[in-house]
This record gives sequence, structure tokens and C-alpha cells, in this order.
Amino acid sequence: MTPNLYGGFEDATEVRAGVATPEKALFDTVYLLIARTGHGSYRIEMPDRFDTEVLYSWVNRIASARWRTLTIRY
Repeated sequence: MTPNLYGGFEDATEVRAGVATPEKALFDTVYLLIARTGHGSYRIEMPDRFDTEVLYSWVNRIASARWRTLTIRY
């Protein structure tokens, strides 16, 4: 992961790292699964409060167009 893909945590302090937002947790999971397997085909049900715009803002930080496409298709 490149440095621009770090972040997306709530309640972080100097002592603890915090917890990833739901959008960032999904992004990290998909991004790392693609890195490991190169593909994926899972069906995921999103909760009502899930913010897809936040998710896409993380996807748009991926430098590689190929990786962005793979992440979106996942």
C-alpha cells in the first residue's frame, strides 16, 4: 500500500490507532484480496448508513488505473 491509502480511522489518539470506518474497512479488504488473489467475486450487503461516496474517494486514491478497475469490479 502506498502512503496515500493510509487513514480512514475513527477515535484515534496518541495511544491507540483507532478503528477503521466501514467504508475504509471494505476498501482495505477488497484492495488486499485483489493484491493476494488478483480477482474476486463476493456478494456484499451494505448497511443503510454506508457511504459509497467515501468508498469511491478511497478507490480514486489508487494510482494504478488497472488496480482501480479491479477494485471497483470486485
